[in-house]
Amino acid sequence: MRQRYAQARRRYRQAVTRSDRERRDYFQRFYGINDELPTHYDPVISTDVLTPAQAGDIILAATSSGTWGSRYRTRADRLAHVRRGADGIAHVV
Repeated sequence: MRQRYAQARRRYRQAVTRSDRERRDYFQRFYGINDELPTHYDPVISTDVLTPAQAGDIILAATSSGTWGSRYRTRADRLAHVRRGADGIAHVV
Protein backbone atom coordinates (compact mmCIF):
# COMPACT_ATOMS: atom_id res chain seq x y z
CA MET A 1 0.00 0.00 0.00
CA ARG A 2 2.81 2.39 0.87
CA GLN A 3 4.57 1.71 -2.39
CA ARG A 4 1.43 2.49 -4.41
CA TYR A 5 0.95 5.70 -2.45
CA ALA A 6 4.57 6.72 -3.09
CA GLN A 7 4.24 5.94 -6.82
CA ALA A 8 0.99 7.91 -7.10
CA ARG A 9 2.54 10.84 -5.26
CA ARG A 10 5.55 10.80 -7.57
CA ARG A 11 3.27 10.74 -10.65
CA TYR A 12 1.26 13.69 -9.30
CA ARG A 13 4.42 15.70 -8.65
CA GLN A 14 5.67 14.97 -12.15
CA ALA A 15 2.32 16.02 -13.64
CA VAL A 16 2.33 19.30 -11.71
CA THR A 17 5.94 20.00 -12.64
CA ARG A 18 5.19 19.29 -16.30
CA SER A 19 2.06 21.47 -16.22
CA ASP A 20 3.96 24.35 -14.60
CA ARG A 21 6.74 24.07 -17.20
CA GLU A 22 4.24 24.03 -20.08
CA ARG A 23 2.45 27.06 -18.63
CA ARG A 24 5.75 28.99 -18.34
CA ASP A 25 6.64 28.02 -21.91
CA TYR A 26 3.23 29.19 -23.17
CA PHE A 27 3.51 32.60 -21.50
CA GLN A 28 7.07 33.01 -22.72
CA ARG A 29 6.26 32.04 -26.29
CA PHE A 30 3.08 34.07 -26.76
CA TYR A 31 3.53 37.01 -24.39
CA GLY A 32 7.26 37.24 -23.74
CA ILE A 33 6.64 36.84 -19.99
CA ASN A 34 9.31 35.01 -18.02
CA ASP A 35 7.54 35.04 -14.66
CA GLU A 36 3.78 34.99 -14.16
CA LEU A 37 2.72 37.72 -11.74
CA PRO A 38 -0.61 38.67 -10.13
CA THR A 39 -0.36 42.03 -11.90
CA HIS A 40 -0.85 40.26 -15.24
CA TYR A 41 -4.51 39.64 -14.38
CA ASP A 42 -7.59 41.85 -14.17
CA PRO A 43 -9.33 42.07 -10.81
CA VAL A 44 -12.78 40.52 -10.60
CA ILE A 45 -15.37 41.57 -8.03
CA SER A 46 -18.49 39.45 -7.81
CA THR A 47 -21.63 41.39 -7.01
CA ASP A 48 -23.49 38.23 -6.00
CA VAL A 49 -22.90 39.12 -2.35
CA LEU A 50 -21.97 42.80 -2.67
CA THR A 51 -24.22 45.69 -3.51
CA PRO A 52 -23.18 47.84 -6.46
CA ALA A 53 -22.20 50.56 -3.96
CA GLN A 54 -19.94 48.14 -2.05
CA ALA A 55 -18.34 46.94 -5.27
CA GLY A 56 -17.85 50.56 -6.31
CA ASP A 57 -16.18 51.35 -2.99
CA ILE A 58 -13.77 48.45 -3.47
CA ILE A 59 -12.97 49.61 -6.98
CA LEU A 60 -12.53 53.20 -5.83
CA ALA A 61 -10.14 52.09 -3.11
CA ALA A 62 -8.14 50.06 -5.62
CA THR A 63 -8.03 52.89 -8.13
CA SER A 64 -7.11 55.62 -5.67
CA SER A 65 -3.43 54.78 -5.96
CA GLY A 66 -1.08 53.07 -8.34
CA THR A 67 -1.50 53.00 -12.10
CA TRP A 68 -5.27 53.34 -12.05
CA GLY A 69 -5.03 56.31 -9.67
CA SER A 70 -3.20 58.36 -12.25
CA ARG A 71 -5.61 57.29 -15.00
CA TYR A 72 -8.90 58.05 -13.21
CA ARG A 73 -8.59 61.24 -11.20
CA THR A 74 -12.12 61.76 -9.85
CA ARG A 75 -14.67 59.43 -8.29
CA ALA A 76 -17.09 60.11 -11.15
CA ASP A 77 -14.38 59.36 -13.71
CA ARG A 78 -13.55 56.05 -12.01
CA LEU A 79 -17.20 55.02 -11.70
CA ALA A 80 -17.79 55.87 -15.35
CA HIS A 81 -15.48 52.98 -16.21
CA VAL A 82 -17.31 50.38 -14.11
CA ARG A 83 -20.06 48.32 -15.70
CA ARG A 84 -21.98 45.42 -14.24
CA GLY A 85 -22.00 42.57 -16.72
CA ALA A 86 -24.78 40.07 -17.33
CA ASP A 87 -22.71 37.64 -15.27
CA GLY A 88 -23.20 39.82 -12.17
CA ILE A 89 -19.57 40.90 -12.13
CA ALA A 90 -18.43 44.52 -12.07
CA HIS A 91 -16.05 45.12 -14.97
CA VAL A 92 -13.68 48.05 -15.38
CA VAL A 93 -13.93 49.17 -19.00
